[in-house]
Amino acid sequence: MSHAVLHIGTRSDAFGALGGISETETDPDVIVREYATFGIDDARALRHEANLRPVVRDERVFVLILTTVTVEAQNALLKIFEEPLASQFHIIVSSEDTLIPTLRSRMRVERYATGIDPNAQALAQAFLAAPYTERLADVAAGAKNKDDAWFRGVLRGLEEGYTKTLPPDALTAVVFVHMYIEHRGASKKMLFEYLALSLPVISHTKQNLGV
Repeated sequence: MSHAVLHIGTRSDAFGALGGISETETDPDVIVREYATFGIDDARALRHEANLRPVVRDERVFVLILTTVTVEAQNALLKIFEEPLASQFHIIVSSEDTLIPTLRSRMRVERYATGIDPNAQALAQAFLAAPYTERLADVAAGAKNKDDAWFRGVLRGLEEGYTKTLPPDALTAVVFVHMYIEHRGASKKMLFEYLALSLPVISHTKQNLGV
């Protein structure tokens, strides 16, 4: 069995499945941490800690609550999960699109009944229905206001609702943006301008969710 488990859903669902581990854990071999952005330095620190000997347990247990993860950090996690460490990892995210597919494939996945995010669906629908000039204006506004929630919402809505209905070239653009959106130094504005010009205009009357 993989020593890395991905929990997709709310933190309460995830901790409920962790067999008594709490968010305020005092066991010296259970490390619970939350990150707004998990970066390469965090991944390096995790690798160092995972190599330390457990105090009372047979293995150390790491529970990481992640909001966003840089691509560099995800590549580092790939290497960590492939090592024969005496550690167990539990990654908690609200949406599976937080992580790249390659990393998800290295973990045992536990999904909880979170359903489709209606706000993300609404953002994606509005983005697809808008003409190209309006899309570019929305992207510029999002970049100016540093509205990361808008960028993530549009992307999540596209991935949740349109993967079966977008033409291949458009789907490739969605996957490309997903892969690089959290990359260090990546320009959300440039990536979404590319996405805005790659997606067909789809009005709400033509909407056909692919879920």
